Amino acid sequence: MATKESAFENGRSFPPYSEHPAVLSRTRYPHEVNYSWLPILLDSYAILDYEIQLDVKKGMRTKGQNIACHKGCFSCCTRQEIQLNLLEFMGISWFYSEICDAEIRKGIKPQLLSYKRRIECPFLLANVCSIYHVRPLVCRGFFVYGNPCGLDEDVAVKRPEDIHPPNREIGRYVVFRLLDYPDFGCPNIEAKERAFNEGIIVNISKPMHEWDWVKYVELSESRFG
Repeated sequence: MATKESAFENGRSFPPYSEHPAVLSRTRYPHEVNYSWLPILLDSYAILDYEIQLDVKKGMRTKGQNIACHKGCFSCCTRQEIQLNLLEFMGISWFYSEICDAEIRKGIKPQLLSYKRRIECPFLLANVCSIYHVRPLVCRGFFVYGNPCGLDEDVAVKRPEDIHPPNREIGRYVVFRLLDYPDFGCPNIEAKERAFNEGIIVNISKPMHEWDWVKYVELSESRFG
């Protein structure tokens, strides 16, 4: 459980993680009892979703434009630049193995086994994200204003002004919760601050296609059948 140490102020104040409305209302899974890292990840995702929605609403008022992103939009899922850190990899692995039903796994498996020959995200099924609840941080924070992305459009190049800009305060708050994972080596606020300023999440992340999904599938099947 997060302590009062988790609350900090940097231009605006945030509640302790255990008291954040997104944490209080998010879905709980029985696996969280056995996987100590899982509540850290799910808290981080819930907080980012909550805070980014508030930030995007402000952006829409400021720009006078709506967000183009909608269900069925998948242009950003077709690029290999999707970044993933270890905790996110573990979260996707858990979701695929223990939450997805057999039919979904059946659809995902051949895409994971051929992931090095693919450009799009291996978890994209019928143009829909099959792991939406545990999609990576970079996916959760990416929003485009105005027109929907074209299928082959690189929005970052063609119209970067339409991309919702990152909010450093929100990012700091979310990353500090993520850094509660002991393997990241940040046992206190000072260490988290230093790691955040040094860009730890970028430094420890790598493109989704560089993770060994073939080995993961083999391990998953040997464990869960």
